[in-house]
Amino acid sequence: MGKESTSELQTEMRFLRQLLIEERNARTVLETRVAALESGLQAVEKTAKPNEVAPTIQLDTRALDEFKDNMTRLTTDMKLDIAANRLKIKELKNAEGRDIVAEMSRNSSDMFSKINLLTNYLTLSMSDSEWQNKFFNQSIMEVKNDLKAFDDRFRRVETDVQSYSGQLMTNSMAVNNSLEKMSTLEQNIGNRISEVGSKVGFYAYSTSAEPSWAGSAPILFENVVNNIGGGLNESSSIFTAPVDGLYVFIWTTTTYEGHSFNSYIVLNGQDVKYLYINAGTKGGYETGSTSALLDLVRGDRVWIRGEDGGRLDYPNIVFTGFKI
Repeated sequence: MGKESTSELQTEMRFLRQLLIEERNARTVLETRVAALESGLQAVEKTAKPNEVAPTIQLDTRALDEFKDNMTRLTTDMKLDIAANRLKIKELKNAEGRDIVAEMSRNSSDMFSKINLLTNYLTLSMSDSEWQNKFFNQSIMEVKNDLKAFDDRFRRVETDVQSYSGQLMTNSMAVNNSLEKMSTLEQNIGNRISEVGSKVGFYAYSTSAEPSWAGSAPILFENVVNNIGGGLNESSSIFTAPVDGLYVFIWTTTTYEGHSFNSYIVLNGQDVKYLYINAGTKGGYETGSTSALLDLVRGDRVWIRGEDGGRLDYPNIVFTGFKI
């Protein structure tokens, strides 16, 4: 669940609050219509004579006609609101939100049915005005009771939405905190990977009595002790820089009595620095070491080569390097 999901939940909460406002307005309109219904009853009482039995009683006063028109418009509007609510319910992704809106839609449908029934009865012709008044009184009481029940249900729904809103805010904060923790964790992992990936180093040596080389070909250091970062090719003894940076290279060579040896560190085929040793005629061995600091870019190749005519001997033949 990410930011996108939190945004969708917040959008649904705004939608639910808007529906609550619309339901509150509809309830106010219904209360007004009930008052108009009472006025219609009073008009009936004024126009009807007690105990008079007539074929028909036509309620054609201006007030009742206007009431009838208003009720017709109200029921039409409620039909549209109910249909719109059903469409909105389908759009909601949250199950709890769908239940809340569905309840509001059912409340509106029930109230619409009651009002529609009473409106139809207003236009009927009845022979007994006393029975008619009794019917209207009973109908008005039923509508008032329905309005009260509707109001109670509405307030319960409103409380549920407020509770849901608070829960949503809590969940939203928890999601945001989780996202921040995940972001921090990803950054730490990335830093760690970068840190580990930037460590480069190797150490290799040769145990051959006379290690082989030919011209500018690399001297082979066949024993690789470590190769952090995988830069050293263990078959060719050529180091390839895995990342950009400053690198230190150190190499050691040994020759024996009556011989000398000249070696070079090579960068991309170009000699960079040399090391010369000479054992002379005193007997024994001569060993020498040197180093080079090279600024490499990824893909640069470095190796050690010997010069033709020299003699190289075990035991001190070493090549090491590392990134600083």
